[in-house]
Amino acid sequence: MTSPLSRGHLAPAQLLTPADVAELLSVTEAWVRRRAAAHLIPCTRLGRQVRFTAEQVQQIVETAAQPVAQLPAYGLTRRSRRAG
Repeated sequence: MTSPLSRGHLAPAQLLTPADVAELLSVTEAWVRRRAAAHLIPCTRLGRQVRFTAEQVQQIVETAAQPVAQLPAYGLTRRSRRAG
């Protein structure tokens, strides 16, 4: 049986396993399972099974995105390097 990832596309209503989501997000399956169990990421529960829609994976990405911290225009000054 091939995974949705190996086929190169996802149908809108297709459900992904935690392993599929972990591969898509480059995280461990345990990371996905722990956060789903703690209700920190959106998921679909089918009895004891946890599955994800493509929309839920997109929500995970969007809510996990963090802005990049801005650095000073010229980097660190000598004074700030000594103070640290």
